[in-house]
Amino acid sequence: MLSKRQRLRWWFIEQRLPTERREAARAERRHEMAEHADDRNERLADRGLAEGERHHSLASDFHKA
Repeated sequence: MLSKRQRLRWWFIEQRLPTERREAARAERRHEMAEHADDRNERLADRGLAEGERHHSLASDFHKA
């Protein structure tokens, strides 16, 4: 995700672009941000799955003894 400074910088850059190029740049950036959000959701889901498997593994080791 972009910081406030980066977003402001992008906004200033976009304002100097012609209208159709500005809209294309915004659409491209929205697409990149959506991909980043999807990647983050996948990482969080994988992390939760790994944590659950770790807990199951610990419990099975306990019951083996």
